[in-house]
Amino acid sequence: MGDFRGPWLGAMGSSFTLLRCTGLVLRRYCGVLFGIMSERKTISFRVPAETVDTLDALAASMDRDRTYLLNEAVERYLDLNQYHIQLIEKGLRAADAGDFVPDAQMKRLFRLLRGYR
Repeated sequence: MGDFRGPWLGAMGSSFTLLRCTGLVLRRYCGVLFGIMSERKTISFRVPAETVDTLDALAASMDRDRTYLLNEAVERYLDLNQYHIQLIEKGLRAADAGDFVPDAQMKRLFRLLRGYR
C-alpha cells in the first residue's frame, strides 16, 4: 500500500510501509520498537544468588520478567528518594526562615512520647 507516518515515531521521523495480507497488517519496518529500545541502557550489578532466586520466583508468580520487576523497583526507589530530598529541602527552607516549633510545645510532645513507652 502506501507510506504511513505516525506521531509515535517521534524524533526518528521515519516512515514505514504497511502491507495488507489476508486482513492482517504486517510492519515491514518497525521504527517504533527501534525507537523504544534505543532509549534504554544496560547496566549490571551483583546481588546474592538467593536474591535472584527470590526475584525470579516473584516474577513468575506475577507473570512478569525479571527486567520488569527490576525497572519497577529502581523507579520506585528513585521516586521515594526524590520525595525525601524535596521534604528535606522544604524543612531547610523553613529553618532558614525561622519557622520552628516553640520549645514549650516540643517539650510537651517529648513528655507525651516518653509516656507511651
